[in-house]
Amino acid sequence: MSKAVKYIFLFLVLFPTVFFANCQNSGLHISGFLRDGRKSISGSLVQLYSQGALLTVNETTISGAFEFNLELNREYLIVFASFGYISKSMLIDTSVRDKELSQWDYGFNVELFPEIEEMDFTIFQLPVAKITYQLNWGEFDFDNSYTGKMKDLSSATINLVKKERGAQYQKHILHAEKAIKEHKLIKAIDYYLLANVCEPYSTYSMEQINLTDKNLLKNAPGYARYLELQFLGDSCLREHSFGKATVFFKESVRMFPESKYSWYKRDLADTLHQRFDNTLYKSVKFGQNIALADNYIRSRDYINARIYYEMAAELFPTDEYVFKQIKFLKSMMSESRYDESFIEHRKIVDKADHFYESGDYKSALKTYKDALESNPNDQYVLIQKDNLETRMSSIIEFVLTPRPRSQEFLNKMLFDFDKGKTVEVYSIDNKKIICVTLNDGVSLQEFIKIESEYGDSYYRNGNAIKPSVFGMETGW
Repeated sequence: MSKAVKYIFLFLVLFPTVFFANCQNSGLHISGFLRDGRKSISGSLVQLYSQGALLTVNETTISGAFEFNLELNREYLIVFASFGYISKSMLIDTSVRDKELSQWDYGFNVELFPEIEEMDFTIFQLPVAKITYQLNWGEFDFDNSYTGKMKDLSSATINLVKKERGAQYQKHILHAEKAIKEHKLIKAIDYYLLANVCEPYSTYSMEQINLTDKNLLKNAPGYARYLELQFLGDSCLREHSFGKATVFFKESVRMFPESKYSWYKRDLADTLHQRFDNTLYKSVKFGQNIALADNYIRSRDYINARIYYEMAAELFPTDEYVFKQIKFLKSMMSESRYDESFIEHRKIVDKADHFYESGDYKSALKTYKDALESNPNDQYVLIQKDNLETRMSSIIEFVLTPRPRSQEFLNKMLFDFDKGKTVEVYSIDNKKIICVTLNDGVSLQEFIKIESEYGDSYYRNGNAIKPSVFGMETGW
């Protein structure tokens, strides 16, 4: 069947691109981008519900991308939310003809709008659009009747938001500057964050956030711990450990109760925890653990293979394949050897990962090498070590002789780096090097800031740029 493309401009800006493909599996794969105008909204948790239960969440990438795989003949609700924005939701009914088993893909964009004080947004408590199977042409598409009606009902509100967001930006900036003068720096950051939502193309609010953040790290006792709690909470959200995330965000609220952002994250984690049905997530994680364990078996890394088989067994204890694999691995090594090797190795790898996540790449590289002494077949550690050695060599070479990056170099980095934003910090010859890599899955940009006693220099893909461009495009 030919590819069908339609365009519709409405409050939930849909750009449907639908195609039918013959596939052994059946279902609907949906994907799209979360945006505010031309600006992508990254780091937002898109929530998938069915029959009132939360099935899973998907964090938007640096380009605002998200995706889900949906079963057929089921109704879903997708919720789009981010700090400072009005939440939206949409319905998807995947019911198809009786006994029709095929694979469909459907793509669309969703646009969120900033929350404006004293404005009525009750219309957005209803789903803003509905996607259903179209019997007349055998594809998924938006429901014209429902979606068109919601567009008409919300158009006045949307027009008012577009008119007032500039004024709301100024209000947030004034509130932030007042909070700065009153030494209420946490509240100032909240207002700057909200200002950035209202004017996402302005660099001023992010510059002020970075300055205030540095001030707090230097002068506010406990602020570093507060940031660590936020990081831990966000990590738990990504892993669907919503109960643990709630604990971390509650503690951050206890430390700085004036933080609206912390309250938002705490309430979000608590809501997700209460509504989460982990059946789907368990199935996905089970498959991932099996795949990792099988790969480790093939590379003769029996320690990690057993680790992931046992993680799979915790999810589904009666799985026969997992039981047989664990039994085989137990025959390959004694329990005492496994326990001792596992404990020693995992401690070293965890330490290396900690160095890596904190940006201490020199210590991370040394510690990954130490980990290979206890388990030389650990593919994860080998990859991390090789990537760090290659990357550090590239950075050292650039610092010594800055020059434009070739397209071949950037294309290789596209596959080496995860989607989203990666921040690296190095110390080379008394110079501090900050590397920010933005990867949207299609193209990659590398930003480098070199700080030295003679002044700072800024680069994009190896070409010199102004500090304002660096700050605007990286948020650093």
